[in-house]
Amino acid sequence: MVELSQQFEKAFPNISQASLRQAILEESDLMQTVAGSVILDLNQLISSIPLVLEGVVKVTRIDPQGKEILLYYIRPGESCAMTLSSAIRRGVSMIRASAQTDVKLLLIPLRSMLSYRVLYPSWNDFVVTMFAHRFDEMIDLVEDLTFHQVDYRLNKYLVAKATLLGKRELCLSHQQIAKEINTSREVVSRLLKRFEKEGSVALHRERITLLNSFNGGGS
Repeated sequence: MVELSQQFEKAFPNISQASLRQAILEESDLMQTVAGSVILDLNQLISSIPLVLEGVVKVTRIDPQGKEILLYYIRPGESCAMTLSSAIRRGVSMIRASAQTDVKLLLIPLRSMLSYRVLYPSWNDFVVTMFAHRFDEMIDLVEDLTFHQVDYRLNKYLVAKATLLGKRELCLSHQQIAKEINTSREVVSRLLKRFEKEGSVALHRERITLLNSFNGGGS
């Protein structure tokens, strides 16, 4: 319990109210899962709110035709705004949350989260800050899809992925990238071949290495 408490304080320094920290640690369930696992799926009843302690969670939206688009990532010290929004409205999940890496998180029961809104002002501060951050990310996403060419979005995606994972060698298929930046696999393959000819990436089977000349630019 002491180790978990220390890890929580390190990941969530902005939740500084001691009584709130204690309530979260006492009332939440600890979940650990491996990369690729689905943590919350589309239309699933929401019974808890995740707080990420370790690892990265990918949040995507899926349309009725099965087309998937990346919304954002949840990092240590963060939660899921879409899940929280649905929980407050007593709705079902509108997103899929899956482990991008091995993940360790706390799951706050819905009834506890609802009580925190009344009992702990610092919880409301945390939620407002989180929603503001996610809103900014969603505006960036809309701008990218509306105003920027695919090569710019691909550059930005590769930089973000490398930064997120802390490495320049990325285990990604062209199809996976295409799904996450909302384009076709053929377009991704063509652009990556261009990047390779320019000397900015090295391509392998389901693996991409960003070389030193890769600057994350784009037209």
